[in-house]
Amino acid sequence: MRIELSGRHPFLRAELSVHDRAADRAVVLDARRLQFAGPLELAAMVTLATTAAHGGADVTFLMPESDDVASYIQRMNVVEYIEPIATITGALATQRRNDCSQRLLEVTAVSPANGNEVAATLGRMTEDQLHPRAASAAFRSIGELIDNATTHGESPLGAFAAAQLYSGATSRRAGFEFAICDTGVGVLEHLRTNSLYEKVADHKTALDLALRYGVTGALEGRGHGLTDLREQARRDGVGRLILRSGDAIASVVVRRNRTVTCETVGTPISGTWAWLRVRVP
Repeated sequence: MRIELSGRHPFLRAELSVHDRAADRAVVLDARRLQFAGPLELAAMVTLATTAAHGGADVTFLMPESDDVASYIQRMNVVEYIEPIATITGALATQRRNDCSQRLLEVTAVSPANGNEVAATLGRMTEDQLHPRAASAAFRSIGELIDNATTHGESPLGAFAAAQLYSGATSRRAGFEFAICDTGVGVLEHLRTNSLYEKVADHKTALDLALRYGVTGALEGRGHGLTDLREQARRDGVGRLILRSGDAIASVVVRRNRTVTCETVGTPISGTWAWLRVRVP
């Protein structure tokens, strides 16, 4: 199976570009034509490679042909995580890293043991760099997403997160992006642990339900956290939230009003991927 990453933000598209699906014992992450990678691409590449290798597949990672993109994903720890479990094809550069902790979180393994620490680090980053309203929205949402990944989405393989602050020099609007990809059971199986939702039929319905108030797979009533994120988006102006689980994807877009869409897609994933973008008001 070959998973192609091409252009800009390929994993924000509803459909993933997957070829040779029948060849499931060999997984190729083909980033040769990748032109821009954000936190979701970074975290998801590591998650896909980790999941495939754990399942016994031979994993190959094809480095981007763009020197700038190749240097960036190496800078962001993608190669560090993938190299021990995959064959890497393409040139690797020798790098001297500057301290960019005020605006970057390189790909980081997140678990119940360090989830609060990662959230606190990102909280300081947003507090220092964003408008107070945007920073407040980002911090609460990050906490919910990390909690989801390390509790509802917990698995032996863990979760992987990445983040970046954008100055607005090219987009003309400053903001913050965060992604976390877990390798757990996914939203559908989590909801089915609650007898009220044990007959939920598919991943699309599960995502739609998880974005409703009071829906939870946990009997203690904590919820999946997604409703809280939705309400924070409405109140505080979170720009966009994307959730992918199983063969479904949900998008919450906030401008003056909130728009939620859920759809079924052709290529399923294991676990849950979440991507959050916060714009400066």
